[in-house]
Amino acid sequence: MTESTCVQEREGEYTIDFEKLVEIFAKSLYPKEDMFIRELLQNAHDSIIKRQISDPMHLGRIDIQGDRASRLLIFRDNGIGMTEDEVRDYLCTIGRSGTREVREKLMACDKEMATSLIGQFGIGMLSAFVAADKVVADTRSIENDRSQGLRWSPSGGKTYTIKTIEMDKPGTTVLVHLKQQYLRLTNPEVLKEAICKYADFLEVPIYINGEGPINSINPPWDLTYSNEEVRKKAYRDWLFTRFPDTPIEIIPVNLEFPHPVKGILYISDRRVPDVNRSGAVDVYQKRMFVCERNHTVLPVWASFVCGVIDSPAYNLTAARDAVQEDTAHSEIRDALGILIIDALLKLAKEDPVRFQRLMKWHHYQIKGMAVEFDEFFDAIADSILFEVSVPDTTSSDQGYQMTTLPEYVKTYPSSDGTGKKIIHFIREEGAAPQFYRLCQANGIIAINASLMFDDLCIKKYVERHSNELILKQVDIADSDAIFEPLTDYERKHFLGMEHTIQMLIQRNFPDQELVVRTERFEPAATPAVMTQTRDYEVSKKLEYLIGHPSIISDSYRELLTDVWELQKGKVSPVVLHLNAKNRLISQLRSENFDDPIIQDVLLTFYQNAFLYSQRHLTPHDIELQYEQTLRSIEHVVALREQIRLLTDRKKVEVDQKGRTPEPVIVKS
Repeated sequence: MTESTCVQEREGEYTIDFEKLVEIFAKSLYPKEDMFIRELLQNAHDSIIKRQISDPMHLGRIDIQGDRASRLLIFRDNGIGMTEDEVRDYLCTIGRSGTREVREKLMACDKEMATSLIGQFGIGMLSAFVAADKVVADTRSIENDRSQGLRWSPSGGKTYTIKTIEMDKPGTTVLVHLKQQYLRLTNPEVLKEAICKYADFLEVPIYINGEGPINSINPPWDLTYSNEEVRKKAYRDWLFTRFPDTPIEIIPVNLEFPHPVKGILYISDRRVPDVNRSGAVDVYQKRMFVCERNHTVLPVWASFVCGVIDSPAYNLTAARDAVQEDTAHSEIRDALGILIIDALLKLAKEDPVRFQRLMKWHHYQIKGMAVEFDEFFDAIADSILFEVSVPDTTSSDQGYQMTTLPEYVKTYPSSDGTGKKIIHFIREEGAAPQFYRLCQANGIIAINASLMFDDLCIKKYVERHSNELILKQVDIADSDAIFEPLTDYERKHFLGMEHTIQMLIQRNFPDQELVVRTERFEPAATPAVMTQTRDYEVSKKLEYLIGHPSIISDSYRELLTDVWELQKGKVSPVVLHLNAKNRLISQLRSENFDDPIIQDVLLTFYQNAFLYSQRHLTPHDIELQYEQTLRSIEHVVALREQIRLLTDRKKVEVDQKGRTPEPVIVKS
């Protein structure tokens, strides 16, 4: 392109629709329509606190008036007010905060008063433009001893007007001219709800249409109580009014280091089936509401903990609806974690019955978090409770005793011959009653680790004490703690029975993969039990994790699904153990296995073992077991009829020969 054809460069200015820009800015910062109520209450609060700096006896008050007919919402405070210079500096300059500047000056001489101020960014007035067509502020400074104030109002575009008006008393009144779609905000009940959410704990009383105060003013953690029990009762009563769940345990919060934090935490009665979700906490800063159900202020392992906390140390986002995850946030989170752990350990020591109930209720979260997070595990590992195969004679519900791992090792010593103590455990879900009986008969005390994360907790504990402890699983097919294998010579006498049962299962339960094995075990009265192989157990655990997506991440779940698909057709089946010590098994080994009665007896061994292991019954299983039970009843009735006929025949012979017959004896 030649120089003669070049277009001459020109400069221009952007055209800005200031009113539209403010509206967009306000909506992006304050997405909820009622958030401006919080911001205007904050401004009124800080105005009163600033006045109390020079006049500590001043009684502050905030009034809100709703006028639906005039589409007005009016906020009035008796605070410090503003001079004309302050109006220009703070109302007319977006981002400049008079509160922040006062706070910075106060920090050197009155830190407590400085921290009671809330405002930070100087943009709170913008929030009103979410719901308002127009915002007008009337203000009179305490420096003005005449009955004169100032009215600030936008006049369209980028301009505003300031004019002198008559005002009887110092303070500020903000008139919010509502848009038609937000007139519901003039409803006193709607205003009460907003005040209770955003400003319930402001130390300045708030009135609506002359009635009030509406806010509580003093949170329960700032009140004085005669003793700890009275305090916890007051906390519990207050929590009932705020949250839908019931506190199992109250944890008062009153920290000074590393930052001041007050509030109430509690262990919820609601189970949260998601180990990736931390506890939910409502957050306040200097008594002003910030956000509800925040999931970042507690350690991620504290998913079973909820509550309310208030700290001036939190740094907030510009919209004041979330806390910034900075150093202060991290330090407070760690301090709250220590507080929760201390409360759990104290409860375990001072009230073991309540701690046991809590552990039963939240075993999933507590044990899951202990497995996931080393610091949490190290803190509570010695206090985690497990059920053991010892009947609880003190309980009326015929349950079993609970114990910690250190108590188990101390109370039920069992050595492997090398000096290491053995921790026996049961992992198969629902199989505990069957193996409790087997363990008791073999002099073994086993831990029931069938609940999610139980076995992982125990393994992690043993890893921490690998020089002293070893693990043995008793409910597995190759367990040498329960099952004693036969010699080849002994087992050949049972091969026909094993083969017959195998064929009967394949014919009647084609979906059941099963291996039949004859061994010796106690108690001798038990003819058969069923166990899983280790491969099958792993496959079932993979299937469980895949079926509960809240437990693991999506990417990890996809990986486990691929592994499970590859393994599920190759895993070893479950094992039916026939007991060579059992009288019935020994008697039947020489029977005719083609006899339908004998076949039904063998199927009964399988079905009893299946039911005793508490495995899942399909509709097909139930139907087949129902039919087989009816056949067994028919066999018994037919046998009874044969006995009766034989008895009657003997009586006839006696009558004919005149002698007493020998009694008929039928072996069971």
